[in-house]
Amino acid sequence: MNYINGSKIMYRKQIGIFIAGFLILPGSLCGEKKQTKDNILRLITSNHNLAFGKDNLITERIKPEDAQKWRDLLAAIQAFVKDNAPDLISSFDILSKASDLLLNDQAALFALQTNKNAGYLNNMLVELEELKGQQKKVKKVAEDTKKKPFFEKNVHKEGRDVVNTLALFLDSTLEKVFRDWKKLNPTKKIE
Repeated sequence: MNYINGSKIMYRKQIGIFIAGFLILPGSLCGEKKQTKDNILRLITSNHNLAFGKDNLITERIKPEDAQKWRDLLAAIQAFVKDNAPDLISSFDILSKASDLLLNDQAALFALQTNKNAGYLNNMLVELEELKGQQKKVKKVAEDTKKKPFFEKNVHKEGRDVVNTLALFLDSTLEKVFRDWKKLNPTKKIE
């Protein structure tokens, strides 16, 4: 082969790009990208701030698109936990239920706060007591997943870390709901 004026270098670059394309192509055609622990932890932080980063969780509304992002994240976490720590799926289910209840009750609390009909305070107390019961379960999951088994595979550790982080975020958010309630109604206590 005769190469004129550096065309040999150009030819090698083209072959290199061609081979790299064949190596990359099968991976990109495999479908959905697997989530990593670090990526999920970043998503928990950003989506939590979008959905629950309000001055007052009772008087401010969570946008439906932010709530949907949070629910989508929960689906991704569920898949991650199933793949990495299937024995923690029941713990994740508790957190998922608490999260759904938090989103639904926050919407109800916002509606009750803005409408203020005759029995709104009693209705709000019922919603908040339900959240208080869920918070106890979330705290238990956080404590249980904080403990590290003596022999643990690295993959299982990543699943446990994700579940623990989600539990801590939900616990702090539930605590904020109760603090916001005390700001609005200092005389009414939640049991």
